[in-house]
Amino acid sequence: MKNLSRAVLYASLCLAFAAGAADAQEQKFASLGDFKLESGEVIRDCRIGYRTFGTINNEKFMNDPGWRGGEYTDNPARAAEYEFGALLLTTPEEFNRRMTREKLFEELARAKTVRGFDANDKIRQDQAMMSHDVSERFGGSMERAGAAVRARVLVVVAARDHVVTPGPATEFARLLKARLLTLEGDCDHLAPGCESRKVNPAVAEFLQAP
Repeated sequence: MKNLSRAVLYASLCLAFAAGAADAQEQKFASLGDFKLESGEVIRDCRIGYRTFGTINNEKFMNDPGWRGGEYTDNPARAAEYEFGALLLTTPEEFNRRMTREKLFEELARAKTVRGFDANDKIRQDQAMMSHDVSERFGGSMERAGAAVRARVLVVVAARDHVVTPGPATEFARLLKARLLTLEGDCDHLAPGCESRKVNPAVAEFLQAP
């Protein structure tokens, strides 16, 4: 029954994107190398095929009738924003643990009336994150960017974060020879809050060190 609530959310998103399927880009492939499953088994030379739909320009907001060129009075596309967040911010295990079918429909209805984060704010955050590149000044070299860092650094990542994947930060920590704290729980992007008993002491110790 718990898995049904997640299936309902997936179905809702699938219906939302069905109309744009004709605009899908050419299929591309990403190589994951030897990919270890939770069972311990390994898929050798794993490759994932994917297609992208539309462009990364916050279309969920801008295509909403309430968008009005950014001069909206109420946050547009609140239900769609909630659906994406519900699926991406935590792992499937955490989602299914806390969400029932009845609660899902209640939250979908509530999402349409609760203001939530300002749409323009989220768009600017997305644009800032997509354009941020610490290696830009160094010809795209992360090694040179790392060599330029003089400060002590503590890197905190969530191993299962689907929003900000941990790989780049983990690699940069290696280049810096920095302390790395990896959170292994099910909270995904929300891990620093869920695992505050690990994060808070680590941050306090780091700040207090000479």
